[in-house]
Amino acid sequence: MSENKSKGSSVKSLNFRVELLAGADIEPYVEQIVDFRLKYFRVFPYLCEGAREEEMASVRRYIDSSTGHALILKDDCENFGGFLTGISINESIYADEFKAVLSHPGKTFYIGEMIFAEPFRGKDGVQKCLEYFHLISKMGYEHVCCIAVQRADDHPLKPEKYCNVSSLCRVLGFKKIQK
Repeated sequence: MSENKSKGSSVKSLNFRVELLAGADIEPYVEQIVDFRLKYFRVFPYLCEGAREEEMASVRRYIDSSTGHALILKDDCENFGGFLTGISINESIYADEFKAVLSHPGKTFYIGEMIFAEPFRGKDGVQKCLEYFHLISKMGYEHVCCIAVQRADDHPLKPEKYCNVSSLCRVLGFKKIQK
């Protein structure tokens, strides 16, 4: 295990904490991560019906990779509240697409998912994302990228109080790349 994979690194917050895990250290959370993926990918904007086996294989990619990480969010009572997952862009399933548009793919970390339960969203959740990005930079990465699903503003399944992912991406400092 390299220095970049600090097992059990924790950051306290007023009502929840985060734990940065790498590779096999993610294993105890696989079921919870898969459950969240299945639940939240079914709702707007994703609108996907995933199979448990497919989602399990996706999560296993982070566990089996030398660069896979997960940031786990829990409340003070140890209830699972969400996660972020990431991996070197070179090990991402989107490596070829990203390499075609990124200027420094070897120094780029891919954020696979950022899924928080409702109580973990908002200002504190964004702050934890920024802290995660800081930890990523300590791993030697200079850039972070992700893929976001964006539906039309007039989509019939769009919830009334839906906050478009573009605003979160702006707050986190992402720039849209046209393919």
